[in-house]
Amino acid sequence: MNISNTKKALLWFCFLRCVVYRDGYNRLISPEDLYKHGTFYIDFESYKLKLVSSVYTEDGVVFKKDICHYSAFKEGTESYGSFDICGKIQGRIVEGSKTIEYRSGKNPYEMAVEESQDSIIEVRKNSVVIKLNKNVHVTEIEVTKEIENTNKEIENTNKGIENTNKEIENTNKEIENTNKGIENTNKGIENTNKENTFITGTIKENTNKKNPIKTNTTMNNIINHTMLEKTAYVKIFFINDRDRVEDLQGDINFDTQEMFREASRIIEGMFKIKLQFMGVLNIVDGTLFPEVYTSKIQKLEYLSNFFEDRSLDKSLQNSNLIVFLTSKDIDDVEGLSFIGGSCSLRDGYSMINISQKDSSFYKGKVLAHEILHSLGAHHDDKSLSLMRESFNPVYRESEVVISKETQEEVEAFLHRNISMFTKANTCGSGFVDGSKECDSGLPFGSECCTEDCRLRDGSECDDKNGECCKKCKFVDKNIFCGKSSENYFKKDCQSQGRCSGKSPECISTILPDGLKCLQGVCKRGVCQTPSLWCSRVGRIYEEGCKDKTRLKCLDEKEECGIVLDDVYKPFFLPL
Repeated sequence: MNISNTKKALLWFCFLRCVVYRDGYNRLISPEDLYKHGTFYIDFESYKLKLVSSVYTEDGVVFKKDICHYSAFKEGTESYGSFDICGKIQGRIVEGSKTIEYRSGKNPYEMAVEESQDSIIEVRKNSVVIKLNKNVHVTEIEVTKEIENTNKEIENTNKGIENTNKEIENTNKEIENTNKGIENTNKGIENTNKENTFITGTIKENTNKKNPIKTNTTMNNIINHTMLEKTAYVKIFFINDRDRVEDLQGDINFDTQEMFREASRIIEGMFKIKLQFMGVLNIVDGTLFPEVYTSKIQKLEYLSNFFEDRSLDKSLQNSNLIVFLTSKDIDDVEGLSFIGGSCSLRDGYSMINISQKDSSFYKGKVLAHEILHSLGAHHDDKSLSLMRESFNPVYRESEVVISKETQEEVEAFLHRNISMFTKANTCGSGFVDGSKECDSGLPFGSECCTEDCRLRDGSECDDKNGECCKKCKFVDKNIFCGKSSENYFKKDCQSQGRCSGKSPECISTILPDGLKCLQGVCKRGVCQTPSLWCSRVGRIYEEGCKDKTRLKCLDEKEECGIVLDDVYKPFFLPL
């Protein structure tokens, strides 16, 4: 059956507007059949593994027959991660600034899901039985001698590997002795075969600061950041939650693109990386997260489940990272990502809390921080470092520094996974970059722009690419566009936008840094004041807290407490 271009465009529009997700492998279990707050758990050392495919709904729980993938967490801590118990048992746990990996040999046990009269779900893995009772969480794990014997065989195999490595080491020594009289150009390269061990059934913690990315390869594979030959194309797709869409309304796409531009400027200036804007999905009806998902672990989990089937759209399927933007609090953090998650369909997600009090520069800073996490970078507590665990509220609009350690982490990660970061065709993303003349954001183009992002005859621009394009023509120069900022901390440091007559974008004018505003000075379009800084740490500023050198804010007892020392010198505030 042929479908006209108009109907196809309408179907595409429906996808962008309607958040509907179905999976033929899901089955709904009613509250009568399953305790409403029941969840599928397995105890693993000090962690709990939760079946990621158990999703809360108002009517009960949606269970998938996929029993392989679990999220990991430790109660009372900020630790989080993921596990796969099918095929090879493997997992990754993030604890603060370090990552712990768990790997095993090939799992010899087949898994099957069955239903029985006694329990809702019974999972059999040869001699391992896990049951979920209707009213309480019951985890029964029976390990037989057969499994113990298998583990012994694996241990013996590892010993054999160690012995083989020793033989290789001895052979290398003989070769060195033979070549004593020959000039050795590789004299500076260390032999690290001793570290090339096979890990099974244990957690390995890598404490080498120069190579904090977990790997089973030798140190010879770790390269200096200047040695990366190919450009890595990191493909990013954005989702705006309804709260952000309602706050920004017609400016939502422009705000998202501005954030992306700032992140691109930071990252592309330091690495051989090109960020690609794959598209944006704006939630206009409902929210992506039910209220029951209160922790950041649950939210990342749900986001992973929701878009597990990326075949819904090519932009999702081809993206390395899906970034979810919200105005809601994420457990007192501004962003959350899996370290190295950009190479995984299950972990390639990030969440960022966006405040309209912040400049586009700072929003881009947070986005760049989370992107680098997804590319293998850990936290770095050096002063003004982009990868600091938390940003000083006073210096949010200051330039960033990327340390040598962060460069080495990211470049080593990209070097090992460069095949994942190939260039993609971004035509249809709605964002004009590279060689594109226009981009309607529609799969079959528009009256101004073709489906391969070229301007149609007689067109100067596409109306979808900015307010300064009307009926495929640029709006005249100096015509006001957009609206003046209503944000208290921005209105005195930004002026209403004007059209340039040469671009479809409406760009507001950022007033010069150092210009006086309210009780402070402008920097990157934001009025820097003690009131703003206090709000950034969740406190309130009052005149009684005024201090010439220190930032004081009201604490829980409504008393002026010191938050930061020596903070006013960079801004010369009139205090």
